[in-house]
Amino acid sequence: MGKNTQGKLMTPRATRHSILLLLLLFLSTSATLAQRDVAAYIQRYDSVAVDIMLRHQVPASLVLALAIHESGAGTSRLSREQCNHFGLKGKRVTSKKKPASPSKKHLEFETDEASFQHFAELVTRKKFYDKLKGNPDPVVWLKALKKAGYAASPHWVPRVSALIRKYQLTTYDRPLAELMKSNTPEPDSLESSLPPLP
Repeated sequence: MGKNTQGKLMTPRATRHSILLLLLLFLSTSATLAQRDVAAYIQRYDSVAVDIMLRHQVPASLVLALAIHESGAGTSRLSREQCNHFGLKGKRVTSKKKPASPSKKHLEFETDEASFQHFAELVTRKKFYDKLKGNPDPVVWLKALKKAGYAASPHWVPRVSALIRKYQLTTYDRPLAELMKSNTPEPDSLESSLPPLP
């Protein structure tokens, strides 16, 4: 049995409750710190994602959520050491820091922004791109990426979708949605849509 602050003996049940309370406090603090890390990550890269969206008409929410998911909001070793925020693999190594190693599977970038740009270029080369270009729905893009082999896990789409909802990332997609609305022709009036009279 342990002792409490007054020197009295604590029962095993009280000890378990104290341990459980400390564990809950630790987990709560950890979750709060993790959310702060994600918020700082979003703030750091939101303009890069919006730039990609405006240039390539790919939702910024998709870009941000994938980067958060794949890099652990910039905490993964791959993102810290190789500036690779998307888990991108390949033979090309762009770093001037050290010579390319033939055994490397993940790409290395000189800057974090270069990783984001490479991801955008990768998406624009996919068969589904022309069909989805300008579509502001990130879930449609996620499903297309999954089908194209970007991720193998059956839980990938729901997990990334949950990040989009949790951090309200679709707010960054508004310029794309407005752009697509302005490019959609609308009938001038009801009469213009009616067939001519005989």
